[in-house]
Amino acid sequence: MFEVISLSKSKPRSIILLHGLFTGPGFWLPYLKYFSNYNVILIDINYSLVTSIGEFLPDFKLKIESISQSKDIVAIISHSLGTCLSSLLGENFSKFNINICPIYLAERQNTEQFVEFISTNDASYSSDEVFKILGEVGDFIHQKALRVEAMTFRSTHLLVPDQDPFFSYKIESRDSLTYAGDHFDINDALLKIKVNGYI
Repeated sequence: MFEVISLSKSKPRSIILLHGLFTGPGFWLPYLKYFSNYNVILIDINYSLVTSIGEFLPDFKLKIESISQSKDIVAIISHSLGTCLSSLLGENFSKFNINICPIYLAERQNTEQFVEFISTNDASYSSDEVFKILGEVGDFIHQKALRVEAMTFRSTHLLVPDQDPFFSYKIESRDSLTYAGDHFDINDALLKIKVNGYI
């Protein structure tokens, strides 16, 4: 269900990157310049195989724990659906847990526009397939384990875009940073992470 890709292994400090749905580890490629001083650990998650969070989470957590025992993990940075997984780890495996576009605190909007965006930008998905996957992800997110009260927010930093056409965030009672960008353009979010000293 997931693979680990490690870059710049000789660096003494590490960062774990978790991608969201309809992306892969390649999502992070334009942003690797921000992590040049780190061993970058990309977790390639095949979300299509994750049907039950209860079955997926123990192996995922064990893998992150194993990495943290041999590496100095400065931050786990996650995006979109990946924020759900990072918030379910339940323990601090890193100094910072950084959630960009935390969809567990959001409601989906403009679904048809989102479907068109995905199917237009990734020819491997038809509109019908995207709708089907979104339905499955909706079921996945609403599982008991993914309720906000089950998640861990110690050392968690939330970053939300100022113009996300696909999600409306409900973060009034939580500390968060707003970045200039949208759901898939997170460059300013990573700049804010550096400026605020998280990495």
